Amino acid sequence: MKEVLKIENLTKTYIKSKRKFCVLNNINYNFNSNTFYCINGKSGAGKTTLIEILGLLKNYENGKLIINGKDTSELSEKEKAIIRNQKIGFVFQSFYLIPTMTALENVMLPLYVNKKINKKEIKLKALELLNNMNLKDRCNHFPKELSGGEQQRVAIARALINNPTIILADEPTGSLDPENETKILKILKKLSDDGKCVIVVSHSNEILRYADKVLKIKDGELI
Repeated sequence: MKEVLKIENLTKTYIKSKRKFCVLNNINYNFNSNTFYCINGKSGAGKTTLIEILGLLKNYENGKLIINGKDTSELSEKEKAIIRNQKIGFVFQSFYLIPTMTALENVMLPLYVNKKINKKEIKLKALELLNNMNLKDRCNHFPKELSGGEQQRVAIARALINNPTIILADEPTGSLDPENETKILKILKKLSDDGKCVIVVSHSNEILRYADKVLKIKDGELI
């Protein structure tokens, strides 16, 4: 295992009705490769806020976020965007697939900005990922023609197209039935077994069967 993500004395506050609320209070944690993390806690505890900070999607007031040894507070917005594109894969409850694109095109999308890879290479890589998700025969289908579980597997394939070291998933099984939830959790577990750092926010009890480490946010603390 290798440390890939580290937070030091991280603090995040919000202003609501002219009052300041501390959502994350001086938290510290090291996340390693080859590990499946589950983060849970009550609604409003700050789970999504934390995962958005880890993914460089949201700012914070104090502390440090270090990804692959780099202090991200010292990086420009362009440099942060490169890390998001190359080092981090995002999976969300709502899938966020482009409705006018096929499953294959959705998976290919993140690599279109990489001028070093031609379209043929991108297509072959996307096809391989969809095949690994047992979606080979669904490549040319549009999102509306896919089940919820199939859409989520397409979203995971899209998150993997850049071969990221970190997978961040926010309630990835929240809208799925139990059978599809199990399929998605098994996929995420295999990704961690294959060396990736997988961090999942979830209310599900089923995830406890798969997670290597279970963290909880309570009163702004990460336990």
